[in-house]
Amino acid sequence: MLDFRQRVSSVKTSDMKRLFFKHKNLIVRLGTTYLALAIFFVAVPVTVSAAVTADIKAEGSDGPVNVTNGNSFSFSWTSTDATACQLTSPSGVSGTSVSGSDGPIAPGHPWYPAVGGSTTLTLDCTDGTVSTGDFVVINIVATDGGSVTADIKANDSDGPVTITNGTSWNYSWTSTGATACQLTSPSGVSGISLSGSDGPIAPGHPWYPATSTPTTLTLDCTNGTVTTQNSVVINITGLAPSAVTADIKANDSDGPVTITNGTSWNYSWTSTGATACQLTSPSGVSGISLSGNDGPIAPGHSWYPATSTPTTLTLNCTNGTVNATDSVVINITGLVPSAVTADIKANGSDGPVTVVNGTAWNYSWTSTGATACQLTSPSGVSGISLSGSDGPIAPGHPWYPAVGGSTTLTLDCTNGSVTTQDAVIINVVTLVPPPGPGPGGGGGGGGRSGGSSRPPTPTPQVLGATTIGNFCPFLTSYLRMGANNDTLQVIKLQAFLKSFEGYDYVTINGVFDQATFQAVSAFQLKYKSEILTPWGINAPTGYVYKLTLAKINQIICGSPMPAVQGVYHAPVVIKDKVPTCTCPADKEMGGYKEGAGTSTLSSIPIIGQNISKGQNIDTPDTGYPSSIAGALFSWPDTAAETMQCLYELLLIIIVLYIIGSVLEGVLYKDLPENISKRFFVKWGAIAVGFVLALVGAYLLQEWCLLLPLIIALLATGVYMILSTPKDQTVRTIVTTKTVTTEAKS
Repeated sequence: MLDFRQRVSSVKTSDMKRLFFKHKNLIVRLGTTYLALAIFFVAVPVTVSAAVTADIKAEGSDGPVNVTNGNSFSFSWTSTDATACQLTSPSGVSGTSVSGSDGPIAPGHPWYPAVGGSTTLTLDCTDGTVSTGDFVVINIVATDGGSVTADIKANDSDGPVTITNGTSWNYSWTSTGATACQLTSPSGVSGISLSGSDGPIAPGHPWYPATSTPTTLTLDCTNGTVTTQNSVVINITGLAPSAVTADIKANDSDGPVTITNGTSWNYSWTSTGATACQLTSPSGVSGISLSGNDGPIAPGHSWYPATSTPTTLTLNCTNGTVNATDSVVINITGLVPSAVTADIKANGSDGPVTVVNGTAWNYSWTSTGATACQLTSPSGVSGISLSGSDGPIAPGHPWYPAVGGSTTLTLDCTNGSVTTQDAVIINVVTLVPPPGPGPGGGGGGGGRSGGSSRPPTPTPQVLGATTIGNFCPFLTSYLRMGANNDTLQVIKLQAFLKSFEGYDYVTINGVFDQATFQAVSAFQLKYKSEILTPWGINAPTGYVYKLTLAKINQIICGSPMPAVQGVYHAPVVIKDKVPTCTCPADKEMGGYKEGAGTSTLSSIPIIGQNISKGQNIDTPDTGYPSSIAGALFSWPDTAAETMQCLYELLLIIIVLYIIGSVLEGVLYKDLPENISKRFFVKWGAIAVGFVLALVGAYLLQEWCLLLPLIIALLATGVYMILSTPKDQTVRTIVTTKTVTTEAKS
């Protein structure tokens, strides 16, 4: 029997060991997961504040408690979870116990209220963090409830009181035996004293009576048990109100007043019988005196009249019952301001002027009808004379243009009312020889006949003056942002936009960037009638197409603008692919290239604003980068953001590894024939997790996680391919043991 028990015990112990080692990995992983989560939650601080209560009672009641005059009262208090309590009223008693009782409070005690009065006991308790309070009110009433009186008078009379229209009145009140009084009409005024006076109530006050509507003042007084009310009525006599006059003048005239354009004017006003006046036009000015004057009103003031729009001043005066109004009109003469002319020349020419590199140049200016002139570009020079000359402007001077560049001199002249502007452009070119004889022909157009094969001696010519083909047209190819543009053409375009048009935010770098795009858009708006309107569009896109290119060449070279026919809005161009279209040549892409859409762009880019310099720009409407590359290489800006990104990446990897480890143990047992299955379940779950994390990072705009997650996903895939384990075949050998039992005789 003992041998059997030992065998049974041995079998159970061996089975338990075999079961433990069979699931050892799963048990270890589950324990690790539990330990990690326990550490995580242990690290989270938990703060719980205990609730603090405070309760104070008088005569065992939360109150209000009514005590008959002459009787004493007691009070008690309790609190929970408090460390200290104090009575803060009717006088501070600190250091009281957290619970207790006191009393009796007898007549003569400073806390004992007078008849009709009350005392408020206030308890404050705290545990050092949380504080709470409670209070109880004790009223003292007479043995019979007490008598309460209330009396209100107007002009020291119980009324009815009759006053003359326009005169003020006062009121007063008294009470006995009350603890509180209030005016319940004509509007509620609570918390007034038990007796007092107020006024005067003048015309315009909401309590001032009308002829047919008297005013009733009602006083309510109470001791908490008994309430008494009293009223007084105020009537107004039907006498006719006094007359009110109002008079306003401009330049001491009732008007209409006519002034010469540019001269100032004054205004004045008077009134009789009024209590208040205001100017109601041209803009409301309230609270002015009953008479006065103001001005001068000079050109530029909002009240100064225009030629076709006179100014009307309107005065309103009132005594609270009767109103009076008066107006005066100010006109301006239709004199036309004197004409102003401005003329600036370079080398005696209105330009454009072309000079050979190294040659100095001069400029001069004249004006008529002006009082002041200034050069506004290439740099502001104010206070110059009304006419004059200057120079020479030699190489090295900041105004001397670079070869192939230009300088624009701009003159502004004004007489204070009219301003006129003029400009002249100076280009600088180099000397170049004329074209030599080509194969089979002579030089610039005809050819030399004769037996001599020696080419003629080249004569120096000015680029842009005689060799027009080398300088004009200025631009020869269409350009747009994102296209494979000719770098030299982009440089010439940027030089034109910066030097000729004044778009200083353009950088001459040969790249059709965002700044160039905005400058071209602004240029198209500036010449909208010649560039956009012919196509039937009104919103620019910054595409240098037919009319934009032609307008630039017209400004530089004086070449004519081409004609376009009809309007066609082509499909949107995707990247550099041009859509096909069965339409006339001029209609094919004009509507898109010169401008897109039908919405009106009402303003141009602000010079000096932050402008992207690259070909790819972010889309501000969505917050997502305009390309995958832009998202992949968006790195954190600060060290704190970098640490946060690394923390998030590490957390994702740890969580995915734990999930994969748990899944392999749950789905497949740790047996040799399940090695590959467990491997693919674990790392497949991790790979799927990386894909989901990529999607989540993109939707949450966590750009810094995209590239690390892609690398981790690729590394996981490579590891799964290179490290795939093979299942092992397990052979089970069954051993049969024969036990022979011999019977003893």
